[in-house]
Amino acid sequence: MATPTASPTHVPDLSTDAVSHILASCTHVDWTRCACVCRLFREVVRDLRASCSSVSAQALGLVTGPGPLASRWAHAPDLFRALLGCLPNLRELRLPCTPITDQDLEIVSNLLPKLAVLDLSECQAVTNRGVRCLMAGCPLMEELIVTYCELIGYSAMLVARHRWPRLRILRRQPEWMDGSFVTPWGETHTYYADGGAPTATFPNEYTAKLVHRLQRAPSPEMGLVP
Repeated sequence: MATPTASPTHVPDLSTDAVSHILASCTHVDWTRCACVCRLFREVVRDLRASCSSVSAQALGLVTGPGPLASRWAHAPDLFRALLGCLPNLRELRLPCTPITDQDLEIVSNLLPKLAVLDLSECQAVTNRGVRCLMAGCPLMEELIVTYCELIGYSAMLVARHRWPRLRILRRQPEWMDGSFVTPWGETHTYYADGGAPTATFPNEYTAKLVHRLQRAPSPEMGLVP
């Protein structure tokens, strides 16, 4: 008795849903390759791109091999531009720890007008100039994360708050530092997500005693003598 064998499946035999399910786990670089296979793949890739609202460096396919993320960034500006140009409805882009540059952010600004969330934490090559580029082309920004971006200063954060009316989170310091902390001597220090200068407040009774003491014995060293 002959052993039954499965007949091969050809691309035309696959349903649109089946192809969509298969490609959903592929990177965007893979989508570009698959779109060249046949009309069915091309149409599925088109629909996947149109519905894509969130993407990371890994999902784009620009990260290759083992090791630190920055050393695995297989990046070329033309490829970066081509991939983002196919995502008209993208709202969330996460590129932490990548060697992305101000020139790349200019591409983002030109191609992603609906972008609302951008994570650039530990992107050491990004500067204030890149943030200004984003202000020009991404008016719907709601969340910008630039933690450990050493070349981005607080001046850019101040401008960002005015240019992005929808902004909810502007993070320049680690999240664990947010909030208020009471010191052993009674001061309350408050630290802000955008990395602005912390504020200090004193308990009412402490403040009253300090003011009373200074009024009684003003000191030239403290600059309190008229």
